[in-house]
This record gives sequence, C-alpha cells and structure tokens, in this order.
Amino acid sequence: MLSQNNSNYLLVGARQLGKTAILQALERRYANDEKAECFYVTFQAQSNLVKALARVLKMTNPENISLDELVEHISHREKKAIFLLDEMDKIVEEDTKNDHLFTSTFRKLSQEGKASFVLTGFSTLYFAVTLEQNSPLLNFGKIIVLEGLEQEACRELMVEPMKSLGITYESDEVVERLIERCGRRANLLAITCSEIIQSLDENERVITQNIVDSVVQKIDLDRYKLSTWGRISSNVDLNVLDRLIVYLMIKKESFSLEKIVNELEAIKPTIKIENINQSLKRLVIGYVLVKQEERYQQRIPLLKEKLMSGLEVQKKGAIKELLRSEV
Repeated sequence: MLSQNNSNYLLVGARQLGKTAILQALERRYANDEKAECFYVTFQAQSNLVKALARVLKMTNPENISLDELVEHISHREKKAIFLLDEMDKIVEEDTKNDHLFTSTFRKLSQEGKASFVLTGFSTLYFAVTLEQNSPLLNFGKIIVLEGLEQEACRELMVEPMKSLGITYESDEVVERLIERCGRRANLLAITCSEIIQSLDENERVITQNIVDSVVQKIDLDRYKLSTWGRISSNVDLNVLDRLIVYLMIKKESFSLEKIVNELEAIKPTIKIENINQSLKRLVIGYVLVKQEERYQQRIPLLKEKLMSGLEVQKKGAIKELLRSEV
C-alpha cells in the first residue's frame, strides 16, 4: 500500500462479516510506520466526507474546510495518507448524483501517490465499481467480496473458548453441524455459543445436539442480527424483489437463473431481467445466497430455518408489493 501503484481496496460484504475489524487491524498495522499514516473514518452516522476527513487529519477549523483545501493539505503531507473509510454506501450514492466529485478526487490523489484508500460498503459500492461505466471507482482498486470463516477457524471459535471453561461437545458432529447451520459466519457461531453457555445448568459440561437445537430455536432473527437480510438495497422496490426471490426458492436445494426468471415472469410478465440479475448479485454479496456452477443455494441454513415460519404469509405479501412496484 506504500507504493504508487494500484494500492486501493474495496471491501464488499454484508454486516457482521468483519469489514470494520479489517480496517481496525490495518490501522494498528500502520500505527508506527515511518512512511505512512492511517486515518479511520466511519460514515455509518455521518455524511459530510470533507469535514470528517478534515477532523481526522486535525486540520484547523475543519467545519469550514473546502474540498480544494483538503486536497492541498493531503498533497503536502510528509507521510503518505492511507484512508480507511467504513460504511461508504451513502457517500457513494450521493457522489453519483454530484458528478462523482469525491471519488474523482480519490482517484487523482491515488494516481499521484499522495494517498491510498480502503473503502468498505455493500451493494451500492459494489455496483458503482462493477456496473457504472463512468464511475471513477471503476478499476480504482482491488475488489474483495468478504466470505465466512474457514472451517478450521470456525472449529477453533467453537471449541477453544469452551475448553477454557471446561466444557466439551458430545461429538465432532455437533460442532460440524452447527458450523454448517451458521454458514461459517463468525458472529452467528459466537452468538449461539454464548447462548449455549448461558443455558447450561451449573453441573452440565457436555453440549449435546439437543441442547444446541433447543438454543437455536429460541434465538430470533434480531438476536442473530439477521433481521435486515431483506433490506439490502436503499430502494424499497428492489428489496421486495430480493425477498420474493428467497421466499419463492427457499424450499429448493438449488435453483437456476432460468427457474427464478420463469417464476417471477409468471407473477409479473413485465419484470426486467436486469433487475433480477442485480437482485441475485445483491443476495450473493449479502451472504444470503451462494452461487456455484450457475446455480444458487441458500447460504445460511439457519436463516432458512427461521424464514420457514410464516413463509406463505410473507410470500403473499411480497407478491402484492412486487405487483405494485416499478421493478
């Protein structure tokens, strides 16, 4: 990242997959570097990029700094600036409406070797990088779509903390089954294990499959932080399409693009294929679906289990919304 070559990264993925943790690790990595200095900013609760950067750069009177003054400051720093910009979807969306002013500036600073950028976000960032032909983010940096943990890392996450408490699992199968059920998502495994510990009686030291099943059944989507799975896009109509695809295909082991197109066209003949393709991409980067050899599958069996309750009611509601939408 210290070279003047292409050294920008765009981390794309759903919430709770570790994007912020990666940025914080990078910040620690460069904490005492002689050639570069990291600046972490999250835009989850703020939207003024210039003011936010001026603050972390400790510029005088940051509330009244202009973009040109910010660029001038960055260009004359002794150390190269590495900006770790978290939750960038809203910024990118607004920047698109503003003739790409900020992202054009990022690109210029990067090309001149004055700064490097690591941006994190979700579908808005992803589509700006991959679909918008005029976006300065096109070929701006390496796109990394975040995945779940490796199998062995999942095992360690489940087994080692329990071992320190003197707790074991009745078999390796119990461990492997929960890893699969959680789709190798660290946060889902951690939440489940925490609830399991709290559910054990004082003298219980062996976790059985029955204990796991009982605990999982009691944890709702809010506790699992999965309740926003159907609100991936900032566009309400597109969210309806995302949800309906999942509801229509949830009972199938896998499905093809052709299958879901046929199902949706039977409901709404005027539906646009482009919107269906983008919806599937959103669901994949949102860790709801996984694509393998041109077929799609549910990514998190646990989510599938939770959605089966009240499925028909949810499906009918989504169909009505789709018919009223402009998708």
